[in-house]
Amino acid sequence: MKLSEYKRLGILEAYVLGVLDPERTEQLESDLETNVALRRELNEIEGRLENFKKNFTRSDRKEKGTGNSPKKKPSAGSSKNRRIVTGLLILLVVGLTFVFLSTLYQQAAVQGELSETNLRLSQIMEENDALVVDRKTMETGLWTAVENSDAVISLRAGDVFGERPTGYVVKCHLTDRYILLIENLIPPDEGQFYQMWGRTGTSWRRMGMIQLEDMNPEGDRQAFIFPQPSTDLELVTLESMQPPESPDRGAVVFQR
Repeated sequence: MKLSEYKRLGILEAYVLGVLDPERTEQLESDLETNVALRRELNEIEGRLENFKKNFTRSDRKEKGTGNSPKKKPSAGSSKNRRIVTGLLILLVVGLTFVFLSTLYQQAAVQGELSETNLRLSQIMEENDALVVDRKTMETGLWTAVENSDAVISLRAGDVFGERPTGYVVKCHLTDRYILLIENLIPPDEGQFYQMWGRTGTSWRRMGMIQLEDMNPEGDRQAFIFPQPSTDLELVTLESMQPPESPDRGAVVFQR
């Protein structure tokens, strides 16, 4: 048989692989003894097969050494899982973005409220300063009126502070209330207060009290509006604890 016939029928490859039938094996071995070209072709096929075995063995060892397995085509289930994970990641990013923007909005709102509060506090402080100025102006005007008018009720100092305090009662025509003006009044101690007394016949009645927080700490002149529209102030006493039912004669600060 010619070499071309052996190639066309794949007899040489079958012989090398050991799957050639006995009859053709015997014929091939007989031809190999006399046909040099056939022997050369067989040797080339055996060489190629040997190289293939070596390369395959080397690749298999490399994969076993690295622990890598051959890549597999992703299944439909794994693709679905990837889509689910991607969707969850997108939702997470959107949620975090919303939280971040909400936080920025809340911070801006809080800063706006703080700015409004600071502005309001500034306005209140300005109004308070204006009230202080108005109070000082009123007190100055009252004392000027007292010094230049005889239509006032003078109070004389009692035994508590000697002759130091000076007191007057004057009527404010704008409010129709009486105002007690006191000069050089010593602030009461903690737990003490000044009690104003009026009298109807032989009965004493309380007309209001003056506490430390009622006094102006910036000046020696004080002005107090009577809580009741009455001018019959008789005494001012220095009291402690609860207001008494009648004045303590040993604690008189002013008397009419």
